[in-house]
Amino acid sequence: MSTDPSNTNSYHTEEVASSKGCPVLRTGCQGSVCMMWRWEQLMTSHPKWKEAMVKAAIETGEKNPPFAKAAKLVNENRERFNLVSDKGYCSIGAIPVN
Repeated sequence: MSTDPSNTNSYHTEEVASSKGCPVLRTGCQGSVCMMWRWEQLMTSHPKWKEAMVKAAIETGEKNPPFAKAAKLVNENRERFNLVSDKGYCSIGAIPVN
């Protein structure tokens, strides 16, 4: 992910996003108040997902892949497993690239 704060094609916290211009309102970005704001999705390749799967596999008693019960448990309990991002992006542009 780009760490350049001037880069608008990356994920940002709402605080950083507020310093960027909105192409529609011609003001600062409104963050999650705006209907164009999209939250970053923590996918299965994210390190937090892998940590969550280890914990869930122990909880479900699964010892061998594919860990279907653990995957279902994690997906249905994202907040519990800390898989909710505090970053997002303006969807008027494009989905950010890492």
